[in-house]
Amino acid sequence: EKLVSLATEFALAQRLDFLRMAREALSKRKQEAKQQSYDDLISRLAVALDGSSGNALANSVRKKFRVALIDESQDTDPLQWKIFRRIFAESAEHRLYLIGDPKQAIYGFRGADVNTYLSAAETATEKFSLDTNWRSETALVNAVNTIFESAGETTAFVEEQISFEPVRAAKNADAQPIIFPDGVRPPPFQVWSWSAENGSLSSKSPQKLLPAAVAIEISKLLRDDVRIQNQRLNPRDIAVLVESHRQAGWVQKALHEAVQRFAGYTAPLCGAVGGILLPGAPLTAPIAYAATASA
Repeated sequence: EKLVSLATEFALAQRLDFLRMAREALSKRKQEAKQQSYDDLISRLAVALDGSSGNALANSVRKKFRVALIDESQDTDPLQWKIFRRIFAESAEHRLYLIGDPKQAIYGFRGADVNTYLSAAETATEKFSLDTNWRSETALVNAVNTIFESAGETTAFVEEQISFEPVRAAKNADAQPIIFPDGVRPPPFQVWSWSAENGSLSSKSPQKLLPAAVAIEISKLLRDDVRIQNQRLNPRDIAVLVESHRQAGWVQKALHEAVQRFAGYTAPLCGAVGGILLPGAPLTAPIAYAATASA
């Protein structure tokens, strides 16, 4: 047992040593080839700003740009924020505008760090919030507000500094309602749950059950005479939000199987669903479904 532990520690040390050597070798080879990546541009600029000529470099950039605007600022990593803070935020004659969503910062997209966002937000002298949802109908907006409000204003997103602020739907949010053939409108936000017959679910259960359930529901919506205003619901009106590319593959496979299963129908099926979206992308369909598994 002790021998296994020592072998594990040795293997870990070897890996760490390899990573260090690989980083140094990669840097050397890029210099010899006179090449640099976008990450190199950022890291070298940050180093230069900390150097003896840092003030001169910052002033040189400031002479060219009076104002900087960072859209999707929740995706800013610590090094990028350090650069913009030094050049713009620390200058009384310049302006820096940050447009971002703190709720997205918790996902760490593209190297983003939630603490970086919070640190940047603290430097702001003025803050403005968008309180209107221009993409969803009133009932769906109210449903989302209800769910997150029930989680608590400062606990919905774990970080106490990121609070949930309810929004309202736009005035014309219900101008193009979705209409079902029987005239009965299902709730715009639904939560699916299921239990295994033997009371337990394997880790592979979601891979088998969720994509198929989603594909069947999409097929049903497209086969029925569901309409948005006067237009029949089309595949391009529907999007599926997933957590990873692997899950996107599962859903795509299930959709293709659904096309084959219902090939006899003349109505457009789900072979060309508008998109399978990764986290952070907006849902385009007026119906949102969430699925959970319960043992």
